[in-house]
Amino acid sequence: MGSLTAQTASAPYRENPLGDYYDPHPLLQLRQPVVLAGVPGARHRQVAHAAAARTGISFADLDRWIEHEAGASLWDLVAARGEAALREIEARLLERALRTAPPSIIALGDTTLLEQANRERIDESATLVHVHLDLAGAYWQIRRHEETHGRGWSPFVPSPVEDIAELRPLFQRLEPVLAGARLRLEAAGRHPSELATELIEHLRADHNL
Repeated sequence: MGSLTAQTASAPYRENPLGDYYDPHPLLQLRQPVVLAGVPGARHRQVAHAAAARTGISFADLDRWIEHEAGASLWDLVAARGEAALREIEARLLERALRTAPPSIIALGDTTLLEQANRERIDESATLVHVHLDLAGAYWQIRRHEETHGRGWSPFVPSPVEDIAELRPLFQRLEPVLAGARLRLEAAGRHPSELATELIEHLRADHNL
C-alpha cells in the first residue's frame, strides 16, 4: 500500500470557522488517493467528507456514486437487481475513483472491502485509512441512526438491530481486512470533525505511514 504523503499547496491549512465549508482551492495535493473505510456505524464517510471540505481535495462517496448511476437507493438496487448488480457497479466506479486526477479522498461502502478484487485495486494504487469503532460502539450508533432516520443502516446490516450479536458475523468478516490499513483513526467517543482534523494532520506531516 502507498503512504499518506501529501504535498502542501501554496496556502497553509487553517481551521475553518465556518465548519466543513468546501474550499475550491486545494490546500493540500495528494500524491495518491486516500481511501477511508470502517465497519457500519464508524461514520468514515463523514470523516472523509469533512477532511475533503476543509482542504479542497476532491471527494468521492462510493455509495452515493452507485445510487446516482443506478437511479435507486442501495436498498432498492439490491431488492430489484440483486447484490451482484451492486458489486458490478461498485467495482467499476471504485476503479474510476482511484484513477481520478488529481487524487481524491474516497469513502468506501461498508462492505466494499469484502471483495478481494476491490482490496487489490486499493492496495496497488491508494492508501487505506481505517476509521475504527468497536462492536458495542457501532451497535449504539446504528440504533441511534434507526431511531433518527426510521430505516436501517444499509442493505447489509440487519434492520432493526435488536441485539448486538446480530452484527457480529459481519464484523468478523470486516475486521481482518481492515487490519491491513496504513493508518487507523480511533472513532470511539469522537466526532467525525475531530477525526478529520487528525487525518489532515497526518496528510500534512507526511509521516511515511
